Amino acid sequence: MRLISTLTTLTLLSVMPAGTGVDIAHEYPVPHRITIESASSQWTRRIEWGLERFRIAGLALPPMSISVHDNDAPCEGNSGLYRTSDPVEVHLCSPSPADSTTAKLITLHELAHAWAETQLTTDRRAAFLQLRALDTWVDQRVPPHEWGAEHAAEVVSWGLMDELVQIIRIYNAEPAELTVAFESLTGRSPFWEAAPVNVPG
Repeated sequence: MRLISTLTTLTLLSVMPAGTGVDIAHEYPVPHRITIESASSQWTRRIEWGLERFRIAGLALPPMSISVHDNDAPCEGNSGLYRTSDPVEVHLCSPSPADSTTAKLITLHELAHAWAETQLTTDRRAAFLQLRALDTWVDQRVPPHEWGAEHAAEVVSWGLMDELVQIIRIYNAEPAELTVAFESLTGRSPFWEAAPVNVPG
């Protein structure tokens, strides 16, 4: 049995102070519709966790359909896939347990593609390419680790994590470099900096 979860989110509403009296229907666009199709309640919760990270950060996501698969064919052999369509499609094919760090990263990574492709202006993309010493946003003639789109997805997923993790799929991936890149894209500090630190007893 496949579980289908439909989420309705309004990112800008989350940052409005209580009691402002703002008429949301007139001030903000119609809420985005995001659907999740998954046979796993654990993966559904993982995706909802990822969507919440974007909501708290104030990073608006487009309407999209998110699907979890039990093999990598829908992801073209990868652990995740983003497709530009109407609505946007995000496919997750990771064999990792839903509660793993890998599952968190791939969920945030694919959602980050959706955010970057729909929210970043041409000027912001150009500035990011310059910052990361890259020549192209997407170009099938060069390896993905040289694409601005992949750097952006890695940087945003790293910054929205709830713990400090090592990024290995792109270069210039020291925390200081990733922090500058994350701030250039989002205008805020990485989330993991505010996460509690577990000190061995």
